[in-house]
Amino acid sequence: ESGMTIITAEDLDDAAQKAVKASAK
Repeated sequence: ESGMTIITAEDLDDAAQKAVKASAK
């Protein structure tokens, strides 16, 4: 595996922020 599948806390945080912005619209 190249490590591309590893989800870091930073990735989760970024995704969470995007979800919040999307739901705020």
